[in-house]
Amino acid sequence: MPPTPPLRHTLRNGLRLVVLHDRSLPAVAVCVWYDAGSRHDPSGGSGLAHLLEHLMFRGSSGVAAGEHTALIESAGGETNASTGFERVLFYSTVPSRELGLVLRLEADRMFGLPDGFTEGELEIQRAVVLNERRERYEDVPYGTVWETVVAATFPAGHPCHHLPIGTAAGIARATLADCVSFHRRRYASSNAVLSVVGDVDPDAVVRQVESLFGSGPPARDPVGYSATAAPVPVPASTQRIRRTQGVPVPALSLACQLPSARTPAGPAADLAVLLLGGLTSSRLHTGLVRRRQLASSARFTLLALHDFPSVGILNVRLSADASPADAETALDGEIGSFADAGPTSAELRRGLAQIRRRHGDATATLAGRARELCRYETLFGDADMLSAALTRSLDVSAEDVRAVAALYLTPAHRVTFLIEPEPAR
Repeated sequence: MPPTPPLRHTLRNGLRLVVLHDRSLPAVAVCVWYDAGSRHDPSGGSGLAHLLEHLMFRGSSGVAAGEHTALIESAGGETNASTGFERVLFYSTVPSRELGLVLRLEADRMFGLPDGFTEGELEIQRAVVLNERRERYEDVPYGTVWETVVAATFPAGHPCHHLPIGTAAGIARATLADCVSFHRRRYASSNAVLSVVGDVDPDAVVRQVESLFGSGPPARDPVGYSATAAPVPVPASTQRIRRTQGVPVPALSLACQLPSARTPAGPAADLAVLLLGGLTSSRLHTGLVRRRQLASSARFTLLALHDFPSVGILNVRLSADASPADAETALDGEIGSFADAGPTSAELRRGLAQIRRRHGDATATLAGRARELCRYETLFGDADMLSAALTRSLDVSAEDVRAVAALYLTPAHRVTFLIEPEPAR
């Protein structure tokens, strides 16, 4: 029997609602996905989308600072949020009987802010974010890799030039007026998708959401995401960057543009990255770590984007006595061989098995399904596409993967970043 499709409903103010009835647990998950990622930050790397994520837990006109999380935890639930290049999302899981509590809190967060923002709370959250930036990027070995290669891949002024957390200078410059303006422009009903997954009556959920959210205003300046627009191309970069840092061994990082996740070639690019460097049995780990012993690790990660090219970032931690030039030559050889012949049948089977497992992990929980429904409704224009997402990924052929590798994973279309230990004094 095919899965029951989610109920989809759009309010007059533009808020899109997706409800999926799931009786597996006496619980319900709620996700609110805003088209308000760091790509929408004002210029200068302010990190406003991420800073707003923090502030939106810190009080409003109807909820005291810190009370949002406390109320949900007191009801036996849990709540969290995250910011990416293309979205900010808030999600909670509670017993089914507490659905009304979560919906009231999310409606307050959507419409009761930014009246609750204060200079004091801004300074507290600014300090928290700056400390998070130091811990994740500035004060750890190799912590600058992602920031450096992303900034080199997307030119200055591009919406994805800076990471979602923002730059230290940009975070420091953000004012309360900036936060208020950003919230009013991006965090509006017509710029959001609300999903509810769990042991609920879908028709009753529609009535609750209409009552709590229906009277709220849409965005003053409509800025909704277009799921049908073609991804915006970006000229490929061929920069080579070399720096010394306080690291124990050299590290070589390569970044290359890949097809957007919204294009037909997106699944093939995802699988190419996985087979080359996403598994311990992958081509690069086997060649550089096990066979040649030039590196202690070789990991390829995909930064999947929808409105711009995705970015594949390969990080290779070299062995203490390995030559960076030898490692890069070996990398080129492994990638070139993969691009010429494509994956073997055994590699393809392993990769597709991992795709299947990854999809299962993403949708195994109520909260996971709520997030995925929001993602497909926002970025693909139809939450019900989630039901066919796995099939789309599993239909990728070895030739599809080879073609993507041959076209995109070339030395002429990559950023190369070498980090070496500081010279001995």
